[in-house]
Amino acid sequence: MSNVLVTIYDSAGLPKADAVPTFSAIRSTTGGVLPNPVISNLGNGNYGFQLDVNAGYLISTGANPSYATGGIGNGAWFVLYDSAGQPKADAAPSVQLYSWSGGSLGAPSIANCGSGLYWFNYESEAIFKITTGCYPAYIDGEIEIPVTTTTGFVPPTPTASPIITILPSNVKFDAQIDAATGEWVYDALGYTTACDTEAALRQRVWLRLNTMRSELSFDLDVGHPWIEWCNELPPRINNIRDSIVDEIGGVEGVRTVTADVVFENRQLTATIIVNGNVVVTFGA
Repeated sequence: MSNVLVTIYDSAGLPKADAVPTFSAIRSTTGGVLPNPVISNLGNGNYGFQLDVNAGYLISTGANPSYATGGIGNGAWFVLYDSAGQPKADAAPSVQLYSWSGGSLGAPSIANCGSGLYWFNYESEAIFKITTGCYPAYIDGEIEIPVTTTTGFVPPTPTASPIITILPSNVKFDAQIDAATGEWVYDALGYTTACDTEAALRQRVWLRLNTMRSELSFDLDVGHPWIEWCNELPPRINNIRDSIVDEIGGVEGVRTVTADVVFENRQLTATIIVNGNVVVTFGA
């Protein structure tokens, strides 16, 4: 069962809490007419309903926008309009698919499902550009292939850690994809991602330690991320420890954190214990 949410506005552009939206059409991918589910008023201009099949919908709102449209399931659903802004049931759109690398993937057929609703599908992820011959003149988008989980399936234990992306959202530099392998590459780090929960947490903490001073420290030839702390004679250990605890406490997956900071021979070393058992050591 999929939940669908639409938001309706009044003529001033404010959420309309008293709209009475109704279905103009719900169609299957073959054009079959499907029963209309109940539309619930969720408050603050939001309205919702549920669908449990691959279907496209067209809702008349009586407000702004005039129609709310979309679809669930595989492929891409879209609605076309005539010059008066009404759904156009006799359009002849065409589509061209492209891969993420820019190569052409051909032109699948588009199904006219009725009432201005159109649908097409493709067996892999792709970018598409639709030429409609009406309104809107062009539609751009992408096809995403959903991941299906089978109830009761237990994946086998991997013999080696696969390469997956676990970078936190605040790491935005010195990362690229190796075109030959499709794997992430991190300049000057020798950094390898892992799927193990504890290893992933340790890596996120280590990355935050590298970037918490807002320096581009991924290039190790440039300098250390804590260089200003190292230049203080002597470094203010208590302030450094408190800053580390505050920063690491915000890392995804961290529940508890303690830090031990030592400064010897111009070397600043921190040992961080996360969730009572994950130890990360960092020095600068």
